[in-house]
Amino acid sequence: MNKPSFLSFLAVFLALPALAGETPVRCAYTPDVLARTRLRGVMSGGGNMREDDFKTLHEWGATLLRFQMVRDWHGVNGNQDLDEYDRWLEGRLDHFDAVVLPLAQKYGIMVVLDLHVPPGGYDASHEANMFHDAKYADHFVEIWHRIARRFKGREGIYGYDLINEPLQDREAAPGCDFQTLMLRAAEAVRAEDPVMPIIVESNHCGSPAFFAELEPLPLVNVIYQLHFYWPWEFTHQRVLNYRMWTVVWPDESHGWNRGAIDWSLKPVIDFQQKYGAKIYAGEFSAVAWAPGAGNYLRDCISVFEDNGWDWTYHAFREWPGWSVEHEGEDDASLRPATSDTPRKQALLEGFRRK
Repeated sequence: MNKPSFLSFLAVFLALPALAGETPVRCAYTPDVLARTRLRGVMSGGGNMREDDFKTLHEWGATLLRFQMVRDWHGVNGNQDLDEYDRWLEGRLDHFDAVVLPLAQKYGIMVVLDLHVPPGGYDASHEANMFHDAKYADHFVEIWHRIARRFKGREGIYGYDLINEPLQDREAAPGCDFQTLMLRAAEAVRAEDPVMPIIVESNHCGSPAFFAELEPLPLVNVIYQLHFYWPWEFTHQRVLNYRMWTVVWPDESHGWNRGAIDWSLKPVIDFQQKYGAKIYAGEFSAVAWAPGAGNYLRDCISVFEDNGWDWTYHAFREWPGWSVEHEGEDDASLRPATSDTPRKQALLEGFRRK
């Protein structure tokens, strides 16, 4: 049996006041994590990546990639054959190991390893079944044992994103509620690797509002992630022929401006200041045809930067509606852009910040 490391004892020691109901302690980070420079980048598409992808990102100035391992994202009760799920996951990890990490290091890009779909899949309300069935919850924890064991000590990994956009509203099975299950998975990582950063998203799909309910984990090197699509009426207008309206950014008649972004992110800022937490904006976007989308991205990036957060845009070479390399007036007219789109211009400006 491996002996507990100094950092393990440190994490427990730091957690004791909070566990005793006293004033919450500050989050703890190792010097190398604290010393990281600001990282800015994109989320990957769902398939395999090629050298041209990394070369393009390097030319743009990106330094961070959120590599998503995803399938059957919109399915109901998929990913329930656990043997088959494991075979799929091993294939994605093999690609990450053999292609993504080496190319990312070649081009000076750090990588988030994002488990984008959980074992057991989702129910009809898109709530993860692992919150309600211990079989899937236990498998989720075991997966993180395996991943952490496989990649222990590997350079170039920004951190392990335990699960993309967790959602638990209904009463959970014993030991499977959101907060408990994230701790169990994080402890699985720590049992294999004492220092690799762990990324935890807030409940309700990384919602900024739910940072008000989030409890820091009593472990070293935990980074907390938000996803930002506010206002939804703007970012997702007419996506897949839904929300059939046209609204602009900024719009003072709605109170939509940079200050409103600050306001909507206040629970995250409060959490950061209260606990000394490192924050990562893992997803934000606006659809290709949203009027003023470039201004919106520029305002989001400005707020992230002012608060010292790393960030990744959603998404790079995934659905063309989110791609900054595409343009169009609706789903049917999306096409490769003939010049830099306003969204791409805003993104490149963000990457080149000092």
